[in-house]
Amino acid sequence: MLDHYSSDKPMAQVKQETAVLVLCWSHVGRDFVKVGKAWQEHEEWAFAWLRRIRELYRSQCQRLIHPAGNSEFVTADTAMQQTEAAMKAQARV
Repeated sequence: MLDHYSSDKPMAQVKQETAVLVLCWSHVGRDFVKVGKAWQEHEEWAFAWLRRIRELYRSQCQRLIHPAGNSEFVTADTAMQQTEAAMKAQARV
């Protein structure tokens, strides 16, 4: 598996089907920053995605600090699933 990190040069291996591209939100987030800074007309869109990514990471952190199954874990897990569903819906727009 390869991620979006540029030193991996993944596309040749992906095209040859010798590797699977697995995108990392940290690396993808960098692209949103670049878009937001480079194109004023896309700034709000790009930074909205950065906020979604940040919320996904926050929810995951909350999940990890609580034992699976307790009420705090369930609350954080629900929040993470809602954030993920919202991201999927927004990606279709």
